[in-house]
Amino acid sequence: MTLRVVLLGMPRSATTYVYVRLCSTLKGHVMLFEPFNGDVVLNMVEAKGIAGHDEEGYVPHGFFELPDDLYMAILDNARWTFEWASSLKPSVPFLGHGFWEIMESLDFLDRPVALKDVYAWVVLDELVEMYPKALFIVTHRDLESHYNAFMGWYRRLSPWRLLLRKAFRAWRLIVKPRGATERVRRVREAYERLRNARSPLNLYTLGLFYRYFTGEALKRASPGAVREALKVMHNRYEEMLKRVEGRDNVIILRFEGRLPEEEAMKAVNKAVEWSRRFDS
Repeated sequence: MTLRVVLLGMPRSATTYVYVRLCSTLKGHVMLFEPFNGDVVLNMVEAKGIAGHDEEGYVPHGFFELPDDLYMAILDNARWTFEWASSLKPSVPFLGHGFWEIMESLDFLDRPVALKDVYAWVVLDELVEMYPKALFIVTHRDLESHYNAFMGWYRRLSPWRLLLRKAFRAWRLIVKPRGATERVRRVREAYERLRNARSPLNLYTLGLFYRYFTGEALKRASPGAVREALKVMHNRYEEMLKRVEGRDNVIILRFEGRLPEEEAMKAVNKAVEWSRRFDS
């Protein structure tokens, strides 16, 4: 069994913070960053293998170390997020049709695997039961600081702010016309992507979770909608944690504000010890 470490948590709850530290400490593993997140997987492919994060910067990943058929399965399955973010009645289930098959394949590779994801926690209890030899690290941020983190994201990723940030480059389109068409295309694509991310169906992932848990779509994109959806997600998340708390293969990192470095490293070091048990 090669699935050794699974890092899960809600968006904006320090999962990438822990993941980056796992990557620098957990050697010899295939490190998978958000394999069930369509935006991340597609951006990584378009950027020729570079995965980025707005706070942690460059994020290591091992997608291209996977067998071709598994890599293509992940790429195809991750598209479920685009359908959920654009359709009131998606034809694919949450996490995609191929989720469980992909997880099973990751448990039978020739190298140990560690993955991080912000969607898969909705089936955390099933995963813990199915993969008892994997260590699950789960982050849990307090509601108020979580709301503030989402609102920082909400304001920072406004499509209009993007256009304002790009406006100072406009003069280059006049004085340096070579490449102007490509730059305009990239700004337009970035604008459309951010506008779609802010739609009520998506709302920076909150809209997807809200619809999954309530069966209804958010009616608007606003700070009030962010708080409403976040409360629903937190309630379901806490219910899920109660089902797995106390398990030998589960570590829950509860924190307020920012996750302390020492707490993150305790979990990382436990992951190293856990994985070594299966190397001998």
